[in-house]
Amino acid sequence: MSTLTSINPSTYEVLGEVNESSVADVAGAVDLARSALGDWSAEDVDTRVGALRAVFQDLAALKNEYCILQSREMGMPISESLADFDYALEFADWYCSNAARLLGSQVTFESSDEVHHVVHEPIGVVAVIIPWNSPLNNVVWTTIQSLIAGNVVVLKHSEECPLSARFIEKVFAKHLPAGVFIVLYGAGSVGRQLLSACA
Repeated sequence: MSTLTSINPSTYEVLGEVNESSVADVAGAVDLARSALGDWSAEDVDTRVGALRAVFQDLAALKNEYCILQSREMGMPISESLADFDYALEFADWYCSNAARLLGSQVTFESSDEVHHVVHEPIGVVAVIIPWNSPLNNVVWTTIQSLIAGNVVVLKHSEECPLSARFIEKVFAKHLPAGVFIVLYGAGSVGRQLLSACA
């Protein structure tokens, strides 16, 4: 089994390792996500938002621990890591606070002969591939809207910051049903496998 090694780019200190996702891991993640889709998409928006708010409340309580890890793994000043964290929570709060308004059904036209009714429906399993910089912000920007809308997400985080990705994954897993948010680990080949599995 291959591993990804996390190295502080400022000091070259080895911070830890995670197992790289195999072809079987990728296929299994997509299958698990597909099996979780029905129940998650059947929940109402308020229930999904409530679960995600619990995720970010938990993360907020772990702010210092996470930001120290991100600072070391990214080689960034702790002040920048703390600011990135606050931005991520602000964006997450906006998405959660506006979800019901943006996803609610809407009548755009009505006459004696016809009614135009807009209804938002999830599309299914969303494959997300994100870069190394601002690990938590990139998760928020690319996945929260999909989860709120009733989709499930399989995320391939950057191989440059696997420990930050694992930290985030563990917090999400405490509050979301299995298969709703899955993280894969590896380089571009894992991302290509993910896209192929979701096609």
